[in-house]
Amino acid sequence: MNTWSRVPNCERLRDFVECYWYLEARNAPHEPGRAAPLLPPSALSHCILAPSNSRFHYVAGEQTFQGWGSHLLFANRQTLRLNEAYPLERLGIAFKPGTLYAWWGPRGDASRVIGDADLSRISGLERIKPSWLLGSAATPDTVVSYLDNILSPLMASARLDPAFQLARLAMAHLDARYDNSSQVAESFGTHAQLADRLGCSKRTLERAMTRVTGLTLSQYKTILTLNGLLVYTYRRSEQEIDWTAIAQSFGFSDQPHLIRRLKRLIGSTPGEYLRRRNVLIDVYGDFDATSR
Repeated sequence: MNTWSRVPNCERLRDFVECYWYLEARNAPHEPGRAAPLLPPSALSHCILAPSNSRFHYVAGEQTFQGWGSHLLFANRQTLRLNEAYPLERLGIAFKPGTLYAWWGPRGDASRVIGDADLSRISGLERIKPSWLLGSAATPDTVVSYLDNILSPLMASARLDPAFQLARLAMAHLDARYDNSSQVAESFGTHAQLADRLGCSKRTLERAMTRVTGLTLSQYKTILTLNGLLVYTYRRSEQEIDWTAIAQSFGFSDQPHLIRRLKRLIGSTPGEYLRRRNVLIDVYGDFDATSR
């Protein structure tokens, strides 16, 4: 298995792109009979570049998104089950929350669907040549330079309107309250308190957040907490994990609260999750650990 992750070389582009990432797996990295990999709720959107004969298949509850080749995956409110076919090769552009809004405008009911399988309709992305980027010919440095050149012109016409600015300020505030280095989530406070700090009404803040990111403030807070918890458990053995202490550190009222929330979000209790270890980070590793 081969994975890597890089940030854009262009510093301005880093305001819109979280990273470029690569995944190649010749064989299924999990044992036969192991549950399919899960992508937990995420505020990031991904442009996923793949060979035209490569099948993708995502399932979220009763929703299904499937097709062939490259596609756009929206920020997901629900956990997605990935029915992967191997060998697997993917090159991704991880867009920060609000980038799709800033570059391509409001997407209507995009928050209610999983993704878009037609990149030819999306300005800028239609210029990307997956066949040139995939395979052994393109190095990570070459990929980063190529994608920087493709995406940089989109910044000139970015929609940085008041709604975008407000949503970004709110997310920056919430990100600062959540300290991944210490694995302790400080109290996020109420939506009204956050709106007061940002000098707007609660309704204005909530509408801006949903319009720009496709997520509510509550969903964004949940994503921060869940992702931090999954990274924390990924880096520890089962013997090192104390769920009571984790519940307290990550802002849950008690262990039963944590159990209920985890069951709702990824379909597993803490014990079931440790036996399955089928969240994406467990199956393919922590891409951030390979960043340079």
